[in-house]
Amino acid sequence: MLPLKKEPDAVQNTRQAKEEENRFFAMVNAIGKPMFSVNNEGVCDFVNAACLKALCYEENGQMLGKKMYELIHFTDEEGNDIPVEKCRIYQAQKQGREIHGANDVFLRADGSHVPFEYTVYLIYQNEKIAGSLVIFDAINETTKKTVYTVNYLKKTLVNFVHKINNSFGVVFICVKEVKRLFPQFLRISIVTEARFSAMSDTLQRLRQMINENCLSCDKRINDRLNGTIAELCASFEELRKTIDGVSKKGMSIVEYLEDTTNVSMQCKNLIKSLVAFVSQREPVKTRHKMNDLIKGVIDLYEYQANNKKIDIFYAGNPAVPTMLIDAKQIELVITNIINNAFMAIEELHGMSATPELQRAGTITIETGFLEEKKVVEILIKDSGSGIEKDFLPKIFDPFFSKFKNKSGPGTGLSLANKIVQMHNGTIEVESIVGKGTAFRITLPLEDE
Repeated sequence: MLPLKKEPDAVQNTRQAKEEENRFFAMVNAIGKPMFSVNNEGVCDFVNAACLKALCYEENGQMLGKKMYELIHFTDEEGNDIPVEKCRIYQAQKQGREIHGANDVFLRADGSHVPFEYTVYLIYQNEKIAGSLVIFDAINETTKKTVYTVNYLKKTLVNFVHKINNSFGVVFICVKEVKRLFPQFLRISIVTEARFSAMSDTLQRLRQMINENCLSCDKRINDRLNGTIAELCASFEELRKTIDGVSKKGMSIVEYLEDTTNVSMQCKNLIKSLVAFVSQREPVKTRHKMNDLIKGVIDLYEYQANNKKIDIFYAGNPAVPTMLIDAKQIELVITNIINNAFMAIEELHGMSATPELQRAGTITIETGFLEEKKVVEILIKDSGSGIEKDFLPKIFDPFFSKFKNKSGPGTGLSLANKIVQMHNGTIEVESIVGKGTAFRITLPLEDE
């Protein structure tokens, strides 16, 4: 028998390396977490089976050698493109640190967009960054709510800071203007006092001439009298100009002080509104009859509606079952939308060129039950001014209001939207300028 020929070392090393590589890929594919890696140019050089499945690819050749940014086209949670220089994978390599992302959207092979939570780990070779490993997973409902709350709060705080800065800016300008005008006001007061004193002296001389019976045909006396009267008239004219100046500057000071007071109150309301928004708790749900809840809210508006000549019509569908909801929060949703309807009707009625009507407008509230979908619908319509098309995407933004002379901080609809989402529902709006607006709230039935 011939002796077994020994395998060359190079061939043996290659085979062992291949076995180790296969073992490594088998281990990685056994991990349920999707992952891929990219080199310093952002080109994909590794992908596991879970990643292919998550991104709807059939084989790794569809991803390997491709630039991942172009392949999965990063967008934020609102669908806005993320420039490559702001991509977190790109930033991790440039900044030399691990980065976690929880609100980016990946494009999948089937054309769908899915939000993923992911972490970027750096890959080192010879003590230099050679690329990065991305481990990601679909965002679960709990994480979605957390991400939504964080992003919503972030947007709220940005808008709040903008509003509060504007308000403080107005206060600063008003105080500065009052400080500038007040010394002028004092100087005008001194001048006015001097004018009154001069007029008093002139009147005293005239009274003395009359008492001395000097009103004769003597030319010197007549000249003196005419001069005194002319001086008196000039003094009255100067006094009139002075008083006009005092009135105008006085009114300016009053207006600035009123502006300062109004804006200070707006700051107070903004802070109060922000605290209410941030401290909004998770719903504490108990069973309630939706129709009775809405009827109770409408009853609170009876006096206000009669006073403003607004008709409120309610059509509660008796098929609507009891629901597991946070009654206080849903009442707040209905209240905020009705308040919005009142303002819209007043805005339209106030700017209408037609003769005043007997009734200003109507608010209609309806409920319905979609048994096949197991959802309850609440429709709130008004015959108000409507919402411009450009404003529609913004109406649920914190501190945004379409009303020029708004009385509140503009968080009503934003808070309503947040509450509905915390009840796993949706809120949609349709509007026609000059005709009215309709809000459709959909709430799912939930088990205990």
